[in-house]
Amino acid sequence: MRTRLLVLGISASSMVLAQDHVTFPNVDATFRTTLRCADPMDWPNFYYQYQEYTYSFEPVVEVDSLVWSAIGPGLGLVAVEEGRIYYRGQHFLGSDTTMLFYDFGLGLGDTAYFDTYPTYDHVVITAIDTITISGQERRRFILNNGDIWVQGIGSLMDFFRPIYPTLLGCTLHAFEYCGNYVDTNGSAYEICTDFSLGVGDPSAEVFHVLPNPNLGAFSVQGTRNDMLYLVHDISGRAVHQGSFAEHISHIRMQHVSPGLYLLRSASGIRRFVVE
Repeated sequence: MRTRLLVLGISASSMVLAQDHVTFPNVDATFRTTLRCADPMDWPNFYYQYQEYTYSFEPVVEVDSLVWSAIGPGLGLVAVEEGRIYYRGQHFLGSDTTMLFYDFGLGLGDTAYFDTYPTYDHVVITAIDTITISGQERRRFILNNGDIWVQGIGSLMDFFRPIYPTLLGCTLHAFEYCGNYVDTNGSAYEICTDFSLGVGDPSAEVFHVLPNPNLGAFSVQGTRNDMLYLVHDISGRAVHQGSFAEHISHIRMQHVSPGLYLLRSASGIRRFVVE
């Protein structure tokens, strides 16, 4: 194995431009997932579990002829080459070996990965199309286990879904993503969006909570008239409910305690903080 830190007078901007921005962000990114899990000690109640990963292209290291960047906290390294995303790290693999994570050059019927749970079988691609996210065109891959890959992001179930299945007793309710990119002309752009698995289309607009954090009074932009919503705390207890107005809705729930809350509707899920 050959490892070296790339500091040989190469400018940061030229290194960023060298990485393919269509396959994966070449500046930084944040991935968040929300899981709804059955409580084995208090059935039929549920609790919610949150996961967050952060990625930064710089600083980089070279290992075995690939340029690697960190994904964390402390989860390993990610490399991008010719439409493929590689992962390296002991956190999930148990050793410093290199694994092909995503290959956006795959075609219909090709195997994407082996699913250890719940299907315990090879996962294949059943459909490929192109969607527009934040003004950027990306290929979308539909897999036969319900997983969805989006070029430039990865799995909409979890970035580590190819080797890390959804926990037993849990279902994925929301995936939040925000990434920064620089195209080949040196122009910066951002893709920030939320996905609710099985709800809506990734290319559609998603509602937003403003301000966030807030004091319990806030606006929700991008709503649809008469659509029902529910707010619950992180233990799953409902604290507020109602129906949206068209385009923008105003919600007051100043009776609640400070903390993290989830706003749910048919359009998706948004997390917000009450201070």
